Amino acid sequence: MNIGAWIQKQPKWKVFILATLLFLLDETIDYLTGPELNVSFFHLVPLFLIVWNAGWIPGIIYSFFCSLVIFFVSAFPAQAILTSIQLSNAAANFVFFIAFSTVLNQLKKYLEKVTFMAETDGLTNLLNPRSFSQRANQEVDSCAKKGM
Repeated sequence: MNIGAWIQKQPKWKVFILATLLFLLDETIDYLTGPELNVSFFHLVPLFLIVWNAGWIPGIIYSFFCSLVIFFVSAFPAQAILTSIQLSNAAANFVFFIAFSTVLNQLKKYLEKVTFMAETDGLTNLLNPRSFSQRANQEVDSCAKKGM
């Protein structure tokens, strides 16, 4: 089983915990390396997990949270006075994360639509013969594993 299939089988709260742990790891690395190395693009991996498995709204909330934490981590070691550069960087991160979430959400919708179109008959909306055969084989395999 690949990691994508494993993640899709997990409850949303586990995916959220995984994404949060990845985010915290990234922020720890970002904090330890200082402003010389910007690793905020690694936030796209947990953001991907959130949007793909929980949806667009949780992705927007997560984007805001990421941007806020990135802002404070980048502002904390430098100085107590906030600069316009730090604020504009935080805004740019937020806009980029929102755009990424939106595009990813649309991609998932189109993928679901194309998958539905590929698996069903356009006239009856029933499974086409190939899809029906695949799902029947999956059920037979599942029953065999359970000893039914």
